[in-house]
Amino acid sequence: MRKLRITVGLMLGAFLLSSCSLIPQSKDPVAVPKNQVPFGLLGKNIPGTNTSVQFTQAPIYLIRSGKLVVARRIVIAPIQVADVINQLVLGLTEQDIASGKTSAIPRGLKILQVSVLNGVTRVNLASSIAAFSLIEQPLSVGQIVLTANAAGAKNGVVFAIEGVTQDAITPSGKTVAKSFAYEFSGLLN
Repeated sequence: MRKLRITVGLMLGAFLLSSCSLIPQSKDPVAVPKNQVPFGLLGKNIPGTNTSVQFTQAPIYLIRSGKLVVARRIVIAPIQVADVINQLVLGLTEQDIASGKTSAIPRGLKILQVSVLNGVTRVNLASSIAAFSLIEQPLSVGQIVLTANAAGAKNGVVFAIEGVTQDAITPSGKTVAKSFAYEFSGLLN
C-alpha cells in the first residue's frame, strides 16, 4: 500500500510540474526588451571577450561572358582562405545574377576542409560527381585558384577528394598536381 501511495504521489507531482512552466508559451515570436537580453549578446564585442568582430570585403572570382571577373563578399577580418572559398561555393547573389555573372562551381559541391601550409592551399572535397566535375573544368578550377590566391595563398592550390590528392585541369588542357594563379591569367577579363 505504501508503494502505491508513493507512486500516486510521484505521478501527481509530475503532473503538476508538467502543467506549469517558467517560460511563458507563445506561438508567435516575442520581443525581448534590450535591457533584458543577458550576457551582453547585443554588444559590439563577442560575449565573454574584449574583442569586437571586424568585417572586410574579399574578392572572389565569378564568370561573365566566359571570362573570370572579380566580385566582392563580406567576410570576417582578417581574411582567411577557407572563409573566402566557402563564400565562392555558397553561390551567386541577386546582384551577381543581375550583372550577368555566373559560376562554374558545381551545385552540391561539398568542401570537407581548406587548409593553408607554407602558402599552399589544400582544398579537400567530399567524394561526389560535383567534386570530379570541378577539377575537370578549367573555369571552376580557375575560380577557386584565383580566389585562394587573392586571399593570400600565393604558392598554389592542391585539390583532394576524400583526402586523396587529385590532378586538376588547366586552361591549356594539362592536368597538374598543383595549380597556380598565373596558369589562369588568360581567363581573366
